[in-house]
Amino acid sequence: MERLRVRFSGRHLALFGESTPQSGSFRAFIDGKPVARQGASADDPDRNLFDPGKFARQNNGNVHLDILLSDDLDPSVPHTLEIEPIFAPSAAGELRIESICVAGGEAWVKMDK
Repeated sequence: MERLRVRFSGRHLALFGESTPQSGSFRAFIDGKPVARQGASADDPDRNLFDPGKFARQNNGNVHLDILLSDDLDPSVPHTLEIEPIFAPSAAGELRIESICVAGGEAWVKMDK
């Protein structure tokens, strides 16, 4: 599946949206480097796999989604964010990312063409 790709500037980067029981997983890359989940140990083989539907499945319904991807970027240079959906081939999947949020410096986000 094709990656969503945006350019941005800022020190902090987060995703906001909705977590559903049908939410698929994804991997995120900043400037081509995989992003590890907050609190994931270095020896966890899935440390770069985000599962936004986990909380929704635990609560049997849709819930708020917020994922901090980074809080220590250089805001003086442009960066690239790529989101790679990982959906099970046997099930319907979705990602409900409603906002790519940046803060710090002259924060901006633009779709990459």
